[in-house]
Amino acid sequence: MKKYALFLIILVMFSVIGYSQITITQNSSLLKEPSLTSKVITTAFNGDSVTLIEHTGKFWKVDYQKKTGYIHETCLSNYIAPSQKEPDKTIAFEQIQEKPQSVTDKTVSEKTTVGQIELKKGVYCLNDKPLKNKELKKLLKSNSECIVELRTYQMVSAIGLSGQIIVSVIGIATLDPVLSTVFILGGLAANIGFTALFGGPSLKKAIEIYNKSLESKNPITNK
Repeated sequence: MKKYALFLIILVMFSVIGYSQITITQNSSLLKEPSLTSKVITTAFNGDSVTLIEHTGKFWKVDYQKKTGYIHETCLSNYIAPSQKEPDKTIAFEQIQEKPQSVTDKTVSEKTTVGQIELKKGVYCLNDKPLKNKELKKLLKSNSECIVELRTYQMVSAIGLSGQIIVSVIGIATLDPVLSTVFILGGLAANIGFTALFGGPSLKKAIEIYNKSLESKNPITNK
């Protein structure tokens, strides 16, 4: 009886260890928060092991080389949602292996998880959702490689705004309603044109750098 009880204890221990220790199947980012736009702590490499802590949305909180962060669930071997019952694990995994993802499904998955910034109808969008100027700058600031280009754009924008204010003040000082309106509208147009002409390329370059960095950091596309 004692031998049987000892055997059960050992079996349970191995089961727990086998579930908490899991292998990374593709290079991925260890993120500070459970979001693809979160700050990257480090890169977790294919074949390394991580210790599962808890499941959040599409991410697992894990311990990796004495660092704690989040990894996308698709980067972990034998991944099974916590909501599934224990006896269904083998069946669920076999079904995943037998049914490869179609090209169409892969395209949709990458589109919704990569999080690249795209220009659509004159508006910068993230996953088809328009970005406010503040949100766009926050995303670009999260990538240190974009800072130089972003600061150049911000400097040009500040110069354009200063010029617009000066022209508007001059127009108001004339005390002529028509002339004041002309100056104000002209200053606004000049500011927009100046910013687009001299700051636009810097902003575009910053976005290109940001999108390119995702190709190596995103857990869906990174092999």
